[in-house]
Order: sequence, then C-alpha cells, then structure tokens
Amino acid sequence: MPTRARPQILVLFAALAVCLLVASPGLAKGRVALIIGNAAYSNEIRLNNPVNDADDLATAFEGLNFDVDLHHDLTFAGMRRALREFSRKAAGADIAVIYFAGHGMEVGGRNYLIPTDAELATDRDLPYEAFEIAQLTQAIADVEGLKLLILDACRDNPFAQTMEMTSQKRSVGRGFSRVEPASGNMLIAYSAAAGTTADDGSGRNSPYARALLKHIGEPGLDIRFMFGKVREDVLQSTGTQKPAEYSSLPGRPIFLIEPEPGVPAAVDETPEESVSADTVVAAWAIVEQTDDISLLEAFREQFGEKNAFYDALARRRIESLSKSEEAMAKPEPEPTEPERKRRTTLAEYGLMVTPDEKGYGVRVIGVQPGSAADDAEITAGSRIVSVDREDVASAADIEESLGAVAASGRRAVALLVEHHDRYSYAVLKTEDGEDTESTPPEIALAGYGLTVLPFGDGRGVLVTAVASGSAAANAGIRSGVEMFQVNEKTVASADDIFKAIESAKSYGRSSIPVTLSYPSGPLWFRYLLID
Repeated sequence: MPTRARPQILVLFAALAVCLLVASPGLAKGRVALIIGNAAYSNEIRLNNPVNDADDLATAFEGLNFDVDLHHDLTFAGMRRALREFSRKAAGADIAVIYFAGHGMEVGGRNYLIPTDAELATDRDLPYEAFEIAQLTQAIADVEGLKLLILDACRDNPFAQTMEMTSQKRSVGRGFSRVEPASGNMLIAYSAAAGTTADDGSGRNSPYARALLKHIGEPGLDIRFMFGKVREDVLQSTGTQKPAEYSSLPGRPIFLIEPEPGVPAAVDETPEESVSADTVVAAWAIVEQTDDISLLEAFREQFGEKNAFYDALARRRIESLSKSEEAMAKPEPEPTEPERKRRTTLAEYGLMVTPDEKGYGVRVIGVQPGSAADDAEITAGSRIVSVDREDVASAADIEESLGAVAASGRRAVALLVEHHDRYSYAVLKTEDGEDTESTPPEIALAGYGLTVLPFGDGRGVLVTAVASGSAAANAGIRSGVEMFQVNEKTVASADDIFKAIESAKSYGRSSIPVTLSYPSGPLWFRYLLID
C-alpha cells in the first residue's frame, strides 16, 4: 500500500490530539449533569439497581467538577420539573450530561423513558405518561459545548406485555430504536444496541453502569475511546449485551479530563513499527463520523495494512459516502404509475400526500404556494401524524377529520407534523368567512397580541396567532403552541385566560407565568406582562 501520505496523517492526528473541545475541570466555565435513577415503579416490579447506578454516577461526575442534580424515582410531574430546571441551568454550559437509569421502551419507532407513576394502559397514553428522548435532547439544546445523553434504559420492559395497542400500524420493539442526534456536538449512548435489551445486573450496579464508572475518570481519554472501552467491558462481562453510541461530534478529540502532564493522550503519534491497538481505535474514533473521504483514505493508508478490521470499516464508510454523493448528483426519478396512484391531492388545502412507508401518518410530497397548507407552514418532506389530535394513516383519514371540523363550524384545526428532527403544530384553516353562532371561534385577547382556539376538550387552548411586537411576542409565545395554564390556573378557553389575568391584576401583579408546550416537548414557561 502507498506510504506517501503517512507523514501528513501522523501530523494530522497529532494536531487533533491537542485541539481540545472543552477546558480542563479546573478551568471549566460550566459543567452540569442531571442524574435520574428510577427503580420504584408503582405498577410494575421494582428494579434492583438504578438508584445505586444514579448515586454512584453522581459521585463520579461530582469528582469531575460537575454541578450535579441527582433524583430518585421521579414521577411524570417530577421528571418534567427536573428537565425544566436543568434546561435553564444547562443553557450556555461547556458540557451538559443527562444520565437515566430505569425503564424505557420503543413504540412505533419512537423511544420513551418511563416515570415511576406510569400506567400505560394503551399506546395512546405514552405522550401523556412518558418522555420521548427528543424531550431530553431539547433540554440541552442551548449547551455551547458537549451534549451527552446516557441511557441505561434498554432493559426488558414489563409494560410491553400489558399495554394495549390501539393501532395495528404501531408495534413495541425490543430495547430502543436507532436515533440520530438533533444537533451538533452531541453523543447519545445506549446501554444496549438498537433493537436489543440490557442486563439489569445482579450486583450493586448494572453491567453498563459498572463499566462506565470504571473508565469515566481516566485522564487523557477521548470520549469516543472511553465509550469504546465501556462497550468492550460490557460485552465481555455479559457475553451478549453490546452498548452503542450515536453521535454528531466534531473530528477532534474530546476529553472529560485532560491528559496528565507528560503523559501522551490516547491519540498521540506513534511510530509505525509500534502502532498499538489502542492508537488505531482512538484514531478511528476521530474519523468514523467524518464525511471527508480523503481523511478516511488517509486513515487506511496509515493503519489499514496493520489492522484488517478497521480497514474494512473505513472502506465501507468510503463506499457509503461515495454512493450518497452519486445519489445526490442524480435527478429525482419520475414516479412510477403505481406511485402516482398512491398520491392524493387535497386540492382545497393545497396538499399532496402519500401513505408513509412506516405505516404511521402520511408523507407530504407537495404544497401549493399560497394555499392553506402553505399558510400553515407545512412543508414537503414532513409527515402529518394527527389531525385535531386524531391519528391519521391515509389521505382519506385527513379528509374525514378536516371535513368533520369544517362541518362543526370551526375555522381552524391543529395538525401534528413530524419533521426530520422535531415536531410542530400546523394551524390549518378549514374555511374562510365570518363566524356563525355555532362556531367556537378563534378569540383575540386584546392588548396582549394573542389569538387562541379552544380545543373543546378541557385540555388547554391552541395559540393560532401572535402579533408582532405584542406582549405575547415579547414573552416568547409563538403560534402553534398549546397553552395549559395561566398564573398557575388551568385554562380551557379565552374566558379562563381573561379571568386568570384579572385575578393577577387584582393582587397588583404586573406579570404572570404561562405554561406552554409543543406536542413532543416538555412543558415550558414564559412570563407575560399584563400591566
């Protein structure tokens, strides 16, 4: 194999080894960690060691100079509160870590963490009794540096045996499904690879927590290299369980603890004659996520001849990237006749949709400019999951739901839309014209710049419009969110909102807290100026 690029790649890896993303513990601007251990489940058998795992990991992170929030046996309300408070603390931090030990499950391709008070009688209860992983990643979205999510929650799940499935198009999977980080500088670590379950363990700690405790305090260890050691230890101790990581980390080493003075990092330069297996593993950890084919080829030149396994990994990565480049260069093929027949145009709303290959919701493949769908900011490539809080699986379902809403006299309806890495509500107008007496109208809250639409089921109101420069806009309230509480009082109509505001004014308050939520996100709070 040619050797002309070898000096350059050695220089490259040596340079990468000293380009640290984060400061040392003593210099860290902000290191924060949220540690949760759920063991005492009200409706299932208690788990043996999540509390021990959480306690020991909290101690370990405190030793790494993290400001740690430790919680045991959190209910749904407790987890929501812990995430909200941690999200505020984590904003702008150098490193933020969330560790969860307890029950988790995957249903219909979505991963959920389960609080201790969950009942989960049916799959429809999941959004109201459990937390999607996306809600945890949202809590650390404003972190400036490393975002680390560690989930020791792929254990055998008893809820999967008792939960009623209301849709044949959803299924309960083993463990978690694969996840892609929604933002840069993020690593999501599973205690067991996608589609597999983790061992709860018979000792004080789970096998995964035990391995993590062993390696997390090693100085000069790139974080990807650290999780590689954890993976090897868990596989060796269990024989079957293989942890997995999914990351969007940059192509340079990241250390929880800097190398000790005079001690080379795990990715330090090593002469060819004495290249160690550890060096190859560390070098691969740097390049495995890169999209730069030339860097992967340089890796093969430097290390491939000495290690067939990693040479094969690099070769397959190159082949995958090459195919992706070819696919992007080719024009999108014209749909076949069967594909055309599957497409449905909802002309009244300017939508073209097709059944989703996952069997859940419908894919949007076209939006007519200036249409109701365009006004609602629905985009091609997204997926409509529900209409007026009812699941949809076909264009006929959408037409039926929209028709029922229009027939009831309502002028707008909320569609839950899934994008590549987030969910949002789209407020779709069902018809134009004046309200009638039978219409539950959108109501503008004069003076605050808010227009809301009652759901009619006692579960809050939908914000359909926010006037630019208004009190609502200044409070960070946005169109498409649900409003659940105003001044800590549950609201289900505009009248409820007015009453809560007037009550606060009577006590001399100049601002009030408002509780809001997007469909897949945790509750969040804003303060609305009322005087």
